[in-house]
Amino acid sequence: MPFDTSTNKAFKEAMDEIFALTMLAETDEEAERWENVSDELAAARKKVIQDDFASRTFAYNFILMRLGAVCNELTKDAYRDAKRRLQSKLLEFRSRLMDSAIDALDQFHNLAVPDEIDTETEDSAALEPQQSAKTDELEDDQNVPAAEAMADAAIMTTTAPSKVRPDLHTEYESMFATCVIRPDKLGSVNWHIGKLKTFREIYEATGTPLSIPWWFVGIIHCMECGFNFEGHLHNGDPLNAKTVHVPKDRPPFDNWDWTSSARDALTMKGFDSWNEWSIAGALYQWERYNGFGYRKFHPETKSPYLWSFSNHYTKGKYVADGEWSASHVSKQCGAATLLRALVNRGLVAL
Repeated sequence: MPFDTSTNKAFKEAMDEIFALTMLAETDEEAERWENVSDELAAARKKVIQDDFASRTFAYNFILMRLGAVCNELTKDAYRDAKRRLQSKLLEFRSRLMDSAIDALDQFHNLAVPDEIDTETEDSAALEPQQSAKTDELEDDQNVPAAEAMADAAIMTTTAPSKVRPDLHTEYESMFATCVIRPDKLGSVNWHIGKLKTFREIYEATGTPLSIPWWFVGIIHCMECGFNFEGHLHNGDPLNAKTVHVPKDRPPFDNWDWTSSARDALTMKGFDSWNEWSIAGALYQWERYNGFGYRKFHPETKSPYLWSFSNHYTKGKYVADGEWSASHVSKQCGAATLLRALVNRGLVAL
């Protein structure tokens, strides 16, 4: 019996975190090590589809133990945040396996999962919510007060070395510098920018206490909720109840409103401890939020979650969890494209 949907999604999110380690690696040897671990886990995943009970049990056992071993190997300071996220994903994956109630689970009720695992789970937005394109034309903002843009720059400034691997850092900055909004999408992009401007004060009130810039919060709100304040920032689930999709049962407290729930989503992703709000830093976090599936399995297609509506994206999209279509075209404006538009209009200084 293969993974069920929720378990498969939890496994994918854990794999995304393993792949993210290759981008944080300080040497080629470290990067190769994490790539090998990723390959090992992918191979074990294939064994789960076998009908043989012993093969499934072995595969489940290997995956859990391998993820636990990786957590214990992440001792460098550079991996501190990554270790916390992977521990969270490991716990989530183990929980989903338990919930799936297949016979093989009896084999590893007492597996040695690392004691320091954080009990909070994370969202990894693997699928892109469909946003209807609106073409209302808005005036370009050519006279934005410079003080507003400079206030954003104060939040984004960091003197620490980049946390993003140098080659990836260069790629993000180069692509952002050459990003051009597609002429046929200008009307829709302008509509999105209008929404971000309208709700800016809400995003500032939500993100500033966490040292997260307003535009980063706002663009996630666009990508995950379509600017709907009746949905959780975690995944767009209705705000009138706790989340039912991954991450499930958020926020972990009662009497929430949109702002408190949004802060829960932001802190559980570790954005409050991320101080690199540069072009590369923001694009890295958005890509991690959505998942590295495009980069790992379809490198010929730049992630539409970042680049849709720009010259860097034409077609190709995951239309369902793990279901790839080379011809499908994203109908959602990309996060990097929106940031490019904000910078062009002087609303954000980077």
